[in-house]
Amino acid sequence: MKKILFFLLFSAVFFNECFASASIIKNDSTEIYLLDSYITHEQPTIFNVSFITSNPAKTILYIDNKYEFTITDTLNDSHQAKIDLADYSFSKKTVPFYIIAVDSSGNKSRSDIFDLDFPKEIKMQKESNFLLLGVFFGIQFLVPTPAYVSMNGTNYFALNKEIPLIS
Repeated sequence: MKKILFFLLFSAVFFNECFASASIIKNDSTEIYLLDSYITHEQPTIFNVSFITSNPAKTILYIDNKYEFTITDTLNDSHQAKIDLADYSFSKKTVPFYIIAVDSSGNKSRSDIFDLDFPKEIKMQKESNFLLLGVFFGIQFLVPTPAYVSMNGTNYFALNKEIPLIS
């Protein structure tokens, strides 16, 4: 009886380990780690992206679910690219992008969805006007500061032409 119980216990542990290791091998997917992604402020608009994969893979970048860019055609685990976006149009200042990695077995893995932020263009309409700046700065000194003091039943009111640090 002890031999049968030992055999059943041994076989249960052995088969459990075999099936557990087989499921680990089946779930071997490629992880994608984004290192850096930014758009240059200068013209033309260049998108710089760099990332690594846990296994050597071929990678494709998708921007805004419309545009596809092949990053690497060969199996590699370190990837980087500079993509000129001047000829592409986007409806928003922030567009999503993600990466597809294809390993040597043909298994496809997709990264998380990341946001691509386009730089905001600040346009100056005119050069700064020193006269206008002087007028606004001078108003600080010309506008009087009211002061009210009540002491021993007597009320005092004053106008000061100083910039108060503590009111």
